[in-house]
Amino acid sequence: MNHYYLAEGTKRNNLGDIIQGMSARAFLNDNAICIDREKIDVFQGEAGILIANGWFMHNYSAFPPAKNLIPFYISFHLASIKLLLKKENRIHFRQYGPIGCRDRKTQLLFLLNGIPAFYSGCLTLAFNKKFLSPKQSKAGKIILVDNVDHQFPEDIIKHIKNISGKELLFFNHDPIEISTNYDTYLELNEAFINKLMEEYLCADLVITNKLHCALPCLSLGIKVIFIHPNPNDSRLNIVNKLIPIYAYSHILKLNEIPTFKINQKKLEQIQHKLERLTKSFVENNINPIKNANRTRDLFEKFTIYIIAFLFGPFGYFIRKYKSN
Repeated sequence: MNHYYLAEGTKRNNLGDIIQGMSARAFLNDNAICIDREKIDVFQGEAGILIANGWFMHNYSAFPPAKNLIPFYISFHLASIKLLLKKENRIHFRQYGPIGCRDRKTQLLFLLNGIPAFYSGCLTLAFNKKFLSPKQSKAGKIILVDNVDHQFPEDIIKHIKNISGKELLFFNHDPIEISTNYDTYLELNEAFINKLMEEYLCADLVITNKLHCALPCLSLGIKVIFIHPNPNDSRLNIVNKLIPIYAYSHILKLNEIPTFKINQKKLEQIQHKLERLTKSFVENNINPIKNANRTRDLFEKFTIYIIAFLFGPFGYFIRKYKSN
């Protein structure tokens, strides 16, 4: 059976989409094929299993996936409840659930529609070193990482320079070669991401406002300071469980770079669950929670389904409101 993973191929404006796909690819065989997330409904390749993680999606009409794919939804982020307004989609998610959700808001939206869901965290926390060949570390290097969609304000950059007293290097998570065909775009950018990660491994510290820079860095044991204009953004709750999130206004009041702090125990717990569930799906081609046989997993399965059953009736009113 073929192995598949996802990356966005329409807007091509954020390496984070490709990094999420690479995190899934590490669990699959060496011949795993990437599918454009925005064309998942018209996929015509051979039947296979799909690790379906990441941000869903720009084109809501391009869902559910083609019938010849067996998806495992892990680290799923729901961009809008619009994806759940179509009955066919809700049936699909119930068939392949429970859904592993990247954030609590996504989990709640699924539960409120009677779809079994659990909090999984992000698969980029299991980013694998096997693709990398790190160079020797250079003492004192601090790397700032942003993206064309979320650039660091000039006053933030200037202040970090002043309080760090060290050389700053600037990288961004903007894809390269965006005008090529999808396969070439993917190949070139996966190689580009590997080079970026190798640079991050050489740094004393990475400072970023990009979720999918911070999380794979934490997976690789790289020290990260995460700053963001809106620390309360629900998409960031996975970061908040592991390291502090600093508002821009907070950074401007500091006289020195914050000390790196991490909840290592929580990180290892999330990584272990992500790896265990994803490996089990790849080995058995079925959602491991739905197919639970261990006592702990059976209890989690029972709890997930009960909560979905209790929350489900509220979904009718939510869908009715959103449809008007």
